[in-house]
Amino acid sequence: MPAHYRAALGFRPRQEVVLDLDGDTIRITTVETALDAAISRAQALARKYDEKLGRTGSAVDEFIAERRREAARD
Repeated sequence: MPAHYRAALGFRPRQEVVLDLDGDTIRITTVETALDAAISRAQALARKYDEKLGRTGSAVDEFIAERRREAARD
């Protein structure tokens, strides 16, 4: 990629990028930006399923509470 393009996009030297092909369009983002977007999509998906299942709290907290209940029964 030409240096003036990298500079205009704010890319640092040797910074890794992600190329995403969408039809006839190529999207170039930094790895950090791509990871942030993927995490945001995963969190939104998890919230969607939590709502469908009627979960209101943290899945981790629910998991720990369930394990404690099981341990107390043993």
